[in-house]
Amino acid sequence: MSDHKSQAAWKTTYPTTKDRVEFFSQRFPQVDRHKIFEVAEQFDKVATQKSPQELEQDQVQLFFERRGETMTAQSIKKLFVTIDEDKDSKVNILEILCAIFKTDWKHLHAASGDADAVDKLAEAKLAALKLQEAKEAEKNQTAHLSDDMKKLAEQAEQKKHEAEQQKAALEASLAAKKKEEDDKKHAEEEKKKASVAQGGAKGRAAMFDIAAHGTQDTTQSNAERIKKEAAERKAKQEMDKLAHIASEKAAELEKAAHEAAEKAAEVKKQAEEAERERKEAEEKAEAAAAAKKLRDEFLAAKAKEDEEKKHKAEEEKKKQEESKARLAAKAAAFK
Repeated sequence: MSDHKSQAAWKTTYPTTKDRVEFFSQRFPQVDRHKIFEVAEQFDKVATQKSPQELEQDQVQLFFERRGETMTAQSIKKLFVTIDEDKDSKVNILEILCAIFKTDWKHLHAASGDADAVDKLAEAKLAALKLQEAKEAEKNQTAHLSDDMKKLAEQAEQKKHEAEQQKAALEASLAAKKKEEDDKKHAEEEKKKASVAQGGAKGRAAMFDIAAHGTQDTTQSNAERIKKEAAERKAKQEMDKLAHIASEKAAELEKAAHEAAEKAAEVKKQAEEAERERKEAEEKAEAAAAAKKLRDEFLAAKAKEDEEKKHKAEEEKKKQEESKARLAAKAAAFK
């Protein structure tokens, strides 16, 4: 990957400040992450909503002033030109980070070894981080869902308990009323039986009254039975209604739980895929680094060999020149 291609691609690959900060942190792991994010926070406070990813010259001056670095207009202008690595007349967070932490812009976009592999590794790590955040959100959602189901079960149990209490209270009230009426009726019957036993006109009147009262008792008993059955039906309808509502809500929660489980499975699958890609990228980066090391060692060995050959050739030439000089000296001596 060429520098130009890399520098043009990162803007779309890492669209937000957070993405770019993670990209920088992955490329320069020796830089303190806490300090990196402090700078990013200062950057966001100066950037505008209209242009949240880039700063104009006056914003850059404000940025450094807030960091306690007051500069003249001339010095900030000179600094702005120096920081503006991609020469687009604006400064982004990556350019700010490179300037503050004294890191190389070209190295940021084309790290040692195979640049494509390193880019893929950084992207895989960023994707894995995002998936981890998604898994945390999914975990929280599942926890909330479980709490909702628990609350619903408690509410249904409470409603059921209240309905049972109301039914029991109604039955107790009806039983008490019936006992009171039965006791009163029994007392009246005993009194009338006593009158019948006395005979005479009063006895006959009491006998007729007992017969008429028996018919009345039957009518009252039927009315009470109908009233009791109506109350029981009403209580049952109320309980059935509550059970139906609870059943519908439980079905909704079961559906939501099923959807959450499917989403969790998908997130897990994506995480596994991201992990596989990350491992492949690491292996590729390691292979590229090993190949570079071998290439460097070969070039170093070749340079050493060439240097030795050169030195040997120079020694041989020197010996030949010395031999010629000796022969020339001998020839001169015989003249």
